[in-house]
Amino acid sequence: MPRYPLIADVEIYEPVSRTRLDGRTAEISTNGCYVDLTSPLPKNTLIQVRISRDSGEFRTWARVAYVHDKAGMGLAFFDTTAEQRRIIGDWIGELQP
Repeated sequence: MPRYPLIADVEIYEPVSRTRLDGRTAEISTNGCYVDLTSPLPKNTLIQVRISRDSGEFRTWARVAYVHDKAGMGLAFFDTTAEQRRIIGDWIGELQP
């Protein structure tokens, strides 16, 4: 999937340990995003994600697909509702040249 540069606020919630983290996206696609975060979660951790920007919020579940130690992590979205897929699609439409 093509990725597009996008700086937006991200709130991450890991429900098992009830951990909340705040970060920023660096890039996004319809299937995932990269989050700049100095303390990334371990690979394969299941989380809830909320990405906020001027044009609204995107919420979904995600899995930590890969980790860059002390730099960030790649997230793979899953179980995304149709309404949330529309939101991310609209954002990516705005980002395309």
